[in-house]
Amino acid sequence: MGEPVIHDCLETIEATYSSRPDLKDTALEDAETWFTDESSYVISGRRHAGYAVTKSKRVIESGPLPTNTSAQKAEIIALIRALELAKGKDINIYTDSRYAFGAVQLTELSRRKEDC
Repeated sequence: MGEPVIHDCLETIEATYSSRPDLKDTALEDAETWFTDESSYVISGRRHAGYAVTKSKRVIESGPLPTNTSAQKAEIIALIRALELAKGKDINIYTDSRYAFGAVQLTELSRRKEDC
């Protein structure tokens, strides 16, 4: 067993359930702005889906996803690909998916709770 982690649980709880100080409601200056989206439709009872990561007038990456991929999963895949492609860059990423945005928040909350 390693050394115990010393922390203040009340401070961790406050940080977990309050707004993140590093998240702003304004875009980063001097950063690229990217968008994520998905497409999902059913033909003959089979769901088809794809994803895209774009700038305002250019597709950065897009692709088909396996048959029967849900719209929610496609949104998560699009967001993950944007994060992977943006590694090391200052970037603003926009999604119209409440599901994907919520998944990112839950992942962060889960990570913080592991410390308590």
